[in-house]
Amino acid sequence: MLRRQKPIFERAEYSLKHTIRPSARSAADIRAIRRELASLSSSQVSPSYIAVHIRHGDRKAESWRYHGGFVPYTDYAAALLSARTRLEPFNSQDVMTIYVASDDPAAREELEKLVPDVEGNRVKVFSLAQSTNSELSGLASWTSYNQKDFMSLYDDDREQLTRGAVIDFALTTGLWEWSDPSSATVNSQPEAHLEATVCTISSNICKLAATGLGWERAFGFEAGDPDKNLHEMVDERKRWLEIDNRGNIEPEWRALEMFNL
Repeated sequence: MLRRQKPIFERAEYSLKHTIRPSARSAADIRAIRRELASLSSSQVSPSYIAVHIRHGDRKAESWRYHGGFVPYTDYAAALLSARTRLEPFNSQDVMTIYVASDDPAAREELEKLVPDVEGNRVKVFSLAQSTNSELSGLASWTSYNQKDFMSLYDDDREQLTRGAVIDFALTTGLWEWSDPSSATVNSQPEAHLEATVCTISSNICKLAATGLGWERAFGFEAGDPDKNLHEMVDERKRWLEIDNRGNIEPEWRALEMFNL
């Protein structure tokens, strides 16, 4: 079932990488946050991070085990720690850097309590609100997102929240990376690159995060996707870590969302 989605996936990936582009202002904001993330990493050559997207507000969990509520923070923390043991370069780094993108201002603090240092390796949890640039930290969401409430805000407030959401979107999806991590040096201000994303399928950002990671990296297929008989994600290698409906729906990734008007 997943492979049937591949043509849609590839078209979305091309559009997001080549057609839908951030403004010069947003691009500068995105690069600034990636440089801050890089400064937290122990690797100055190829700094990297795992992103976590936590959607609250008017988007509840889809699976019945969380019916009417949200996926608990403990599930996000478990997925992060599992990724650390599976994915390079985290199992060889001194610092595991986590970027928390959320409409809920309490999300980073709550998650940080649940992701302790592991086996002597440090964990650093960062979000837009923690930026040392006051202009950027001021773009962080101050309340859980609700579409009806958003439309009633003043124009300046909507612009502020939208700019912040664009930064979170870029950091969660890995889209619009302009620097080559392999050639980064301290003097050239390296920018951290995305290794994996933990998220929930009820969020559209979560769906798009898979396209930013790319087909093979997101779903764990071998490079070049040679095995035409393999129809499911390979858990040991996948980097798109959906934790709401995982294992309960088919296909596990979907591109489209239908609205009743």
